[in-house]
Amino acid sequence: MSSMASDIIIKRTLLLATGSQDDYISLYDVYRGICLVQYQAHTSWPTSLAFLSQPEANLLISVGEDRSAIVWRLSERVRCCNKNEEEIVESRGQAMELVANVQIDIDPIASLSIGDTDNGPIMSTISRSGRLKIWHLQIH
Repeated sequence: MSSMASDIIIKRTLLLATGSQDDYISLYDVYRGICLVQYQAHTSWPTSLAFLSQPEANLLISVGEDRSAIVWRLSERVRCCNKNEEEIVESRGQAMELVANVQIDIDPIASLSIGDTDNGPIMSTISRSGRLKIWHLQIH
């Protein structure tokens, strides 16, 4: 099974996001060694994941074989590192919120990259056919 991963540190908690061919995106608390949540939002496996580098935005973006980009907002429950393991497990269903699901290409998306500019964050995607697209992200 193929998978990819992206990580970010939010409020002293190291989060790891992974995607796999079973179409699931998983979010892990690396320090505690537990899976916080799993979601199946893509209709075909997610090929790339990236956290927005602005920690206050608390966003994760996934792209996939289904030609879509999905924006996820991490909840306060995930960002809080003062919970014990039982409380985190109970909050799994509230860990991430699907903010947007947008069809962005006619071909499956092979790669995703996120960067910062003076005008805000940008996202680049490359389709399997080699089409490069640059997106200016509007964060609200």
